[in-house]
Formats: sequence, C-alpha cells, structure tokens
Amino acid sequence: PPPPPAPSSIKDGGFAARSRALAAALGTVVGAVPARSPKPILHNVHVAIDPAGESALRGTNLEIALTAHLEPGDVSAPGPATLLLDPARLRLILSGGEDDWTTVEPDATAILIRRGKSRYRLPVEDPSLYPEPQTLSPDCTVVVDGAALRTAAALTGFATDVETTRYALGGVLFEAVKDARPGGEAPDEVRL
Repeated sequence: PPPPPAPSSIKDGGFAARSRALAAALGTVVGAVPARSPKPILHNVHVAIDPAGESALRGTNLEIALTAHLEPGDVSAPGPATLLLDPARLRLILSGGEDDWTTVEPDATAILIRRGKSRYRLPVEDPSLYPEPQTLSPDCTVVVDGAALRTAAALTGFATDVETTRYALGGVLFEAVKDARPGGEAPDEVRL
C-alpha cells in the first residue's frame, strides 16, 4: 500500500485511513445502525480518531452497539477527530478499488471525502448529539460456550414470530442467573 498522507496535509478535525481497514471497520459496525429510527442521528456511524491512542468506529440503535477499532498504522491525523458519517454513502465510496488512503475532512457546511482522484461531499452532523455507549460493569459479563449458544438458539428460534409487528415476539430472550445454566425462551403468542 502507498504511504499514509502526512498529518500536516490534513485539515484539523480530519483524518486519513487505509481504505480497506476503514471498510472492514464499517462492515463490522453497520449491523447496529438502524434502517429506520425516530432518532435520525442514529442513522450515522460515529468515528473517533486519536492519532496517539485508540481510533474506532461505532454504531448503535440504542439497544445494541458495535465498535470496531482501527490499528494505529491504518490512521493518520494531525490531532483528535470526531465525526458522524452516513454508512451507506461511505460504504459506496470505499467499495472496490485499490488499498489506498481515504481522507475525511470536515468544514462548516460538509464533510469532504477524498479517495484517489475522486471527491465526495457528505452532510455535516453534530457528533455531540450521538449517544454515548453504555458501559457494563465486569460483574455483568456472561461467558457462554459458542456451541451451547448455537444449540440454545436452534432449540428456541423456531418459536419466534418474524412476521409480527410486535417487536418482542421476533427474538429470543437469553437470561443468565448467577450459579445457574443460561437459558433462552422465544414466544410467538402460541408457544413458549
């Protein structure tokens, strides 16, 4: 891959990232971004860049949140940057092409994205309006064997009602009680 752009060539509040690394991180978090929401701010991906530390993309629908971290070698920035980006548009910009660098720079009216010879302008959203992630205390952590979780999902998933408009009937509830085996249940108004 080509060398990263010099941080001095990037506007303050902006960053450059390896396109493939940014696309991989976006692919991880986009699963938590809602297609429709009463809060339009949730239709974005939160990008937090810290050239001296941790850089990450985050998506949430207020029930689940997914975070993907970028390796320090995959990011170049003159300083910290926090932006909100439309994941659908960003995915199109990052699709295909070489493993080059994508530069993202905000200004007062838009976010300018440069990749190779292409230039794109995306709308600006205020990143301070994006909800902060919920932190779980270590005593809330449950570790479950992957095979056991897959078996529990297979044994209860048949009872979900994916065609209902009643949200609670379209999933499986897994509960963990201290010193007991985790269990799951899936109601569809007829079965439990």
